[in-house]
Amino acid sequence: MAATFTMLRAPRRDAIRRRLDRWRATRPHRRARIPEPIWAAAVGLARQDGLSQTARALGLSHTTLKQRLQAYGAAATEGMPTFVELAPVPTLGTCVIEVPGPDGHALRIHVQGLLVADLLALSRAVWSSA
Repeated sequence: MAATFTMLRAPRRDAIRRRLDRWRATRPHRRARIPEPIWAAAVGLARQDGLSQTARALGLSHTTLKQRLQAYGAAATEGMPTFVELAPVPTLGTCVIEVPGPDGHALRIHVQGLLVADLLALSRAVWSSA
């Protein structure tokens, strides 16, 4: 099954490989830096296919791709909040629930500070037994 997923992503890998080959053929000198968009594409592919397989398929340095992968991962989590405040659970104020019975009598319940989820559970229990 893993081979099937890899084959499905092969066109993307091949497209990145062609971009990299085109850049290598036209770069100004041998030690020129690979452009950031190509690195970003390679990192995205490495996240899906794995580091070693991507480095080998694209002809990139395993170590450099690993560093880029870690750097992109750190950059992605930098802007994320470390603390998330949750809204309070909605409760009802004081209320009266009146349920008429089949014999004409009514069940009246006075509640205060009931959670909405508890009200739903209570309603289901009363209606399912009626």
